[in-house]
Amino acid sequence: MRKMGTEPKSIYAFLGDNEFLKEEEQSKVISRYASGTDNPEIVELDGSDSSFQDIETAILSRAMFSQSKIVRIRRVDEMPGERQSRLADVLAELAGDTLVILSAVALDGRGKLMKTLKSLGTVREFRNMYQRDAVQWCRDRAKHYKIRLGPREAELLVELIGTDLSRIDKELEKMSLYLGEPGAVVTKEVVQRVAGSGGDVVIFDLLDAIGCRDANRAVLLLRRLLQAGEPPVKVQFIIGRHVRDLLQVASMSRSGFRQDDIIANLKLHPYRARKLFAQASNFEVKELEALLEQVLSSDLKIKSSELTPGCWLELLVHRACIGTN
Repeated sequence: MRKMGTEPKSIYAFLGDNEFLKEEEQSKVISRYASGTDNPEIVELDGSDSSFQDIETAILSRAMFSQSKIVRIRRVDEMPGERQSRLADVLAELAGDTLVILSAVALDGRGKLMKTLKSLGTVREFRNMYQRDAVQWCRDRAKHYKIRLGPREAELLVELIGTDLSRIDKELEKMSLYLGEPGAVVTKEVVQRVAGSGGDVVIFDLLDAIGCRDANRAVLLLRRLLQAGEPPVKVQFIIGRHVRDLLQVASMSRSGFRQDDIIANLKLHPYRARKLFAQASNFEVKELEALLEQVLSSDLKIKSSELTPGCWLELLVHRACIGTN
């Protein structure tokens, strides 16, 4: 990460082709700003298709239902040069109760907009990592998921999937769920199982299918998992963790918590948070509470019933998708 300019009052520009780190840093800035204000109004715009009038109005107008406002404009580099210059003029008139965040792959360093951003705000640049840096990032990021990743295992992971941090993060999250306990050590076998070419770990597609309430796909993926030799108890455990996460997100959302507060309290990455928010909206809180109880019930039945574990898991997955009654 390279920082240029001085700390701003209310303008940030995030540049570069590393979308994962840009998104993560934007979320941190928004969270810090929102923590000191009362439910700021948030406006999302896209430089590639939003009208300049909409952009200008969003930046200069006062918030309608709050004391402060956050305006986030993506793909600013896709705005014509003339509009970028006009945007620089608008930013110079920015009021102190509005936070503006711009995102782009690159901006002309000699252009009026970049000069204005350096003068009035902070410009941060995030470039895709070389393999050596990505390996170290893997090891550091593994701590976020409370798993232990050695240097050789980190190298293997980067060799298998490349230096795309969003994909690395997703695979680390999978490993955390797969291992199932804090402080677990990631072995080469786990890396190959979760991230290798033959191990896309269909269980995470299963979780998405459950969250989207797609019963047919969920049951099909469950059967594929069991036929591939995945232990039923581990499948049940991972489903239970996902249902618990959905319940936490749904409960806090219905209780009036802002998304930024939920992300911070549950220590979710923005990418995973968006998925959980979308899936949680498909359920009522009472449904998720009942489903979590059924997961515990299935745990006992898997271990003690005369019926096959697969039967109980299919029943659980089917009820999760169509309802708990």
